[in-house]
Amino acid sequence: MGGGYAVRRLAGAALGVWAASESIEACASRLLIPRYVVPHPGPHVLLVLGFHNPDPARINAVNRWRAEVALRSLPSHGSVRIIVSGGARGDGLSEAALIGRYLAERGLDPGTIVLEEDSLSTWENVLNSRPLMQDAATVTIVSNPLHALRARWYLRRQDPDLARRLTRAADHRIGEHAWAKPAVTAYGLRDLAIAAVGLVGRDTSVPPRADALAATRRRREAR
Repeated sequence: MGGGYAVRRLAGAALGVWAASESIEACASRLLIPRYVVPHPGPHVLLVLGFHNPDPARINAVNRWRAEVALRSLPSHGSVRIIVSGGARGDGLSEAALIGRYLAERGLDPGTIVLEEDSLSTWENVLNSRPLMQDAATVTIVSNPLHALRARWYLRRQDPDLARRLTRAADHRIGEHAWAKPAVTAYGLRDLAIAAVGLVGRDTSVPPRADALAATRRRREAR
């Protein structure tokens, strides 16, 4: 009887952790999204953020999922531009190239895909993609919800006018990858906290300390 009670308590705790992570991800998906986007001529732009891909010849599960989120986030009307951002950390294809190739294989018009292959941090993803988004009617940042939230925060610091055109991606679905959700949420919250601490006292044009250090380290490792 004691063993059964312990199992039930453990199951209840696991369910509570999962429910909390789902709630956090759902909220993150909606934060820093303007309630109303002022009509603006131009294409609907999706900025897809790459993830470290240890095998430079084959897209990994995280980048494949982000590409699928981009596909289900496409607007129903108007022209579209897909910016895929993420550099290479060594020989082989960049994160952007791997995701771009996958999107084309899934039927997306290659003419709508633009690769940004120099970035090695989230701050750089946003910074280097901004020139490609200035004519956007709307901007949708695609990643897992907490990472996309951090990128939206960076965009607000770098370019408040462009941030007023942000719209929500279809990046949260209840139960999707439920087994990994608590760990992904904890990782995302940790990165948000590190970014917040790293921005204290810094000018809006300067990246968080962690992003700056990460980009420097990754470039050194890629040599």
